[in-house]
Amino acid sequence: MTPLRRHHPLTPYLFLAPAMGVLGVFFLIATLQVVYFSLTRYTAFQGPVFIGLENYRRALASERFWLCLANSGLYLLVTPTGRRSWALAYRWEGKQRTLPLGKFPAISAAEARHLAEKARIAVDRGEDPGIRTKRAAREKAAVERSRRFDTVAQEWFKCRVETRREPRSAARVWSQVRANLVQPLGDRDVGAITPSDLLDALRKIEARGAVYSAKRIGQYAHQIFRRASSRSDGVMAPTSRSPSGWTRFART
Repeated sequence: MTPLRRHHPLTPYLFLAPAMGVLGVFFLIATLQVVYFSLTRYTAFQGPVFIGLENYRRALASERFWLCLANSGLYLLVTPTGRRSWALAYRWEGKQRTLPLGKFPAISAAEARHLAEKARIAVDRGEDPGIRTKRAAREKAAVERSRRFDTVAQEWFKCRVETRREPRSAARVWSQVRANLVQPLGDRDVGAITPSDLLDALRKIEARGAVYSAKRIGQYAHQIFRRASSRSDGVMAPTSRSPSGWTRFART
């Protein structure tokens, strides 16, 4: 039997050496070309013009360059209408998702990076930042609805009027409150309504010649804001900072 021939350990590398050499030369030429073009200014209408390190200086001074370098998931979405907004691309349960972070320039690049970092931390903890953001938005909307004047007025009516009066009398009270207070003030935050706003609404009633109705509705408004000031969210009743003129309506 012919004994097996032992090959030198470098034999496989010698077979690969020509291909690796050609590949190395190719990458070297491509790298040198990239470095050369990075030192030039090139347009479609003229050849490359050597400008030195100007491209690098402009890139290092650009905030977008550092943003792209620091985070590949954060990007600025530009619509055809010109609207710009920040968004974060992330993966959750194997699916690609997008998390809106706010409009630009209301949200700066630094703030967008901070929000993106918080979202990535949430993903690392096993939380979907999209669901958490929607939940926070729903909670914020619920708080805003609870602070609306019409919401507080309905609470006052159900607790102070509907349970203590006959149905016809309670319906008459609510009709007056809805027509004279809820309609002009209903969609506003109850804490942002000023005494002057209430006085304007009551003076419109007086202007119709319904002086007694204006006084009664002023008393209802006083009770509504007393309920608002007693709530846990700390809404202040305008009667606590009333100018002259309000007391003649609010006096009980």
